[in-house]
Amino acid sequence: MSPGRVRKSVARTRAASGPGTPALLRIWDGVGHGMASGDCEAVLHNTYWLSFLMRRLGLTPAADPC
Repeated sequence: MSPGRVRKSVARTRAASGPGTPALLRIWDGVGHGMASGDCEAVLHNTYWLSFLMRRLGLTPAADPC
């Protein structure tokens, strides 16, 4: 993705969410829309956005049951 497209995406996200609202932007090189990614990459992608969401909601992970 070109730097110009990234800047436009960030500007649109900021305009839509309001000032001071955090947003998650991850850029993965060599990755498509997720369907062609391997299992490890899919887990990593989901971990990033779920941890961001949990922080925004003030949640903490449950203790490891094992």
